[in-house]
Amino acid sequence: MTSCEGTHLLVYFYDIESLCRFYDRDVAPYMGREVMSSIGISMEDIIGRAKKLGGVTIFPHPFCGIYTGIATNHHFEKEFLNELFQRVDGVEVLNSENVNKWNLKSALLGFNLDKAICGGSDGHSLYQLGKVVTYATCTNDRRAFLSAMKTGQNKVIGKEIDILRKVQSSGIKLRSNLKNYPDIMEKNISYGRKVIHIKLGNYRKARRSIG
Repeated sequence: MTSCEGTHLLVYFYDIESLCRFYDRDVAPYMGREVMSSIGISMEDIIGRAKKLGGVTIFPHPFCGIYTGIATNHHFEKEFLNELFQRVDGVEVLNSENVNKWNLKSALLGFNLDKAICGGSDGHSLYQLGKVVTYATCTNDRRAFLSAMKTGQNKVIGKEIDILRKVQSSGIKLRSNLKNYPDIMEKNISYGRKVIHIKLGNYRKARRSIG
């Protein structure tokens, strides 16, 4: 899911009935214009709604190059970000499309939070699918697997795709966004302005402290 702040969240359910109730009540009424649009509720609200139905919530690629990662979205102040980390069940520690330095930061975050961890291909092409998987030695059913993940009885294995594939995948997504999802591009522009504003503010503070 993509919150109104533009950040991604994975939500898993122990049974299909709960997933359908969540979609009908908490997703469908707030959907954006396009399939890839943000929904009209905040990250905090999404987590709370999912928890009421027993959902397992995971932050994918918490560190990444843009605002889709919870830790790199400048919308969230540090104190509030820490609150969100305490509320979710875990984080993704390895993403095949993410760059190495962000995956390392995500893995360190997962270790320090001592919560559930997972990994994923983030597959935007057939080549990516299965590059990273989350697995557990448990009964072959959804409930057992999610319980294993929540209690730290699972493992993550895989590798990042090579840099050329990452560039290619990013280019495909960019072209698709430009063509089909103008609201995503608006978020990109807004995010870029905010980053520049923050960096300029930090630079000015540093100059004042020096001189």
